[in-house]
Amino acid sequence: MQFRQSLLKLCLGGLFASVCPSGWAQQPGDYATAGSDSGRSGLNPHAGRLCPPLVVDKTFALPDTPSPSNLLVFDEKILVGDGQSNRYMLLNARTGSRFWTRTVPGSPGELDFVPASTGNIVLLAGATTSILQAVEISSSRILWSAPTSGQVSGRHPLVLPGTAVWADSARVTAADPTTGTVFWQFPATSAVPAVGTSRAPVAAAADRVFALLGDGTLAAVDLVSGRLVWQLPLAGGDGSDLAVVEGMVYVTNRSRATLLAVDVASGVVRWEQPIPGTPASPGLLLGFGRLYLLSTVDGRATISTFDPSTGELLWQTEDPSVEDGAPQHGRLADNLLFYYHSGAERVRVMDAATGTILWSLHRPGLRSLVPAAGSLYLLLPNRVEALAPEHRIFIPQLADGEGAQTLLTVVNVSDSTTVATVEFFSSTGAPLALEIGPAASTVQSVHLSLPAGGSAMLHTLGSAPGLRAGWATIAASAPIRATAAYQVVDGSGRVLFEAGVEDATAADRVRMFAARSIPTPGLELNTGVAVVNPTEETATLILRYLRREPSPALLETTVTLEPGEHLPAFLHELFSDEVTQNSWGTLVIESDVPVAATALRTQNGYQLSSYPVAISKR
Repeated sequence: MQFRQSLLKLCLGGLFASVCPSGWAQQPGDYATAGSDSGRSGLNPHAGRLCPPLVVDKTFALPDTPSPSNLLVFDEKILVGDGQSNRYMLLNARTGSRFWTRTVPGSPGELDFVPASTGNIVLLAGATTSILQAVEISSSRILWSAPTSGQVSGRHPLVLPGTAVWADSARVTAADPTTGTVFWQFPATSAVPAVGTSRAPVAAAADRVFALLGDGTLAAVDLVSGRLVWQLPLAGGDGSDLAVVEGMVYVTNRSRATLLAVDVASGVVRWEQPIPGTPASPGLLLGFGRLYLLSTVDGRATISTFDPSTGELLWQTEDPSVEDGAPQHGRLADNLLFYYHSGAERVRVMDAATGTILWSLHRPGLRSLVPAAGSLYLLLPNRVEALAPEHRIFIPQLADGEGAQTLLTVVNVSDSTTVATVEFFSSTGAPLALEIGPAASTVQSVHLSLPAGGSAMLHTLGSAPGLRAGWATIAASAPIRATAAYQVVDGSGRVLFEAGVEDATAADRVRMFAARSIPTPGLELNTGVAVVNPTEETATLILRYLRREPSPALLETTVTLEPGEHLPAFLHELFSDEVTQNSWGTLVIESDVPVAATALRTQNGYQLSSYPVAISKR
């Protein structure tokens, strides 16, 4: 994008508080398994801090895995399953070194089986096998093998304290996880007609196991005896999801396109809601006091949230990617929703409270994702990536030269010493060298040592001929905050204009007040806007001006920002001649990847004060 010289006198900053979702009460299930819990909530309440931005911390190559399909992270270990080779590999989560490789019976195929582990035991099965194996994690020794009565694919097992539970295409089995001794099977051969089970995971809560039978019946079975407690006909079927927590079992019924809430104790349906579009599989998540449904509506990846008690739709948002696609591999952790957009091939990090996308990464061919142990683990065709959260904030605008200066203050809000690195970039995303006072050193970055609760200040001198604009990032090993003060000074150093703003964070949708007026000849009051793309992807922005005066109108324009690219503009320059001399309204910026934005009130191009920039729901 060519950057017009007429815009360079605009000195903008960011009034945009750091956003990481606030604390919501978490509702963990009964026992951790497969990065989730026995209730199949999809929530890992022990994943640690994962607030974006997220950066690649470690990469582990998978040189002999032709088709890695599933991923399990536990106890500083990574288990990767490959359907084409029917092998599982256990890796060290710190170093990537391999502990062991175990081949399981079966023919090559798509591996739709998520292992379950507890203590020193993990349950494994192959892509097309009818044999379940219990493997000792420390040695890879097979503790026991259980021939099943049919396929286990799509019917993920559970390991509860003292009991392993799994389903095959014929029945559900409960056994001793150490010896394989069978406690019970349901349906027993003579108990009910042999309808088998649906291709759906089993779930458990308290003293009951929940499974979908082959005819769609939801069965609640006593965990100890295997006795049928209650059954609900036509509740689900192949590809359905189950989630159990707080006395309710939730089921997606793909054939009826509904979402059911069933009382755990009685089997009575408490509420039923229509499902928007086609639900993902898996696509039902439960955490932070909400029920999340991932689905595809008219080709668009859609996230819907419901009140678990009443079924009321709380909010629904469509992924902003230009491409059609399905949301896949949904997980919850740290008040965030993680999922993969299959069409755009993007890993999304969403605020679980509002639906705002806070970070995005392009990862073609993603097979699975797991938030665990302070990292987001990604399974890709030839590697595992561990993404770590980074304490990084953004200053969406810098201005320096011809009397314009930028003054930055940085505060360490943690209780430990940290080093903050400030990096300067031009409007094209290239490193920008600025003269920093008082020593008049020309640098592209500055390192600041900050004691616990301490602060520091740096400022550009503004003495360079010609005005230069750009933006900055500040990264540290601990949480930080920053402000930017934009000044225009005369030859004696007297400040003529100044406006101060806070650091910015990235989001996919923001809005702000915007206005332009010329009250008298020679006096123009205008809104200046700056937007920067801090991600590694190209951003497509839709800017909408909801004009209220002089007459209601909707003005719209589209802008593309390459990675690191930055756009400063006045309101009337964004929308050409459609913004008249006296106009005001709301400016909404929507992007398919998160961007950082800011706004200032200006007089004849010079800053007067800042406008608040609000992150809003889509």
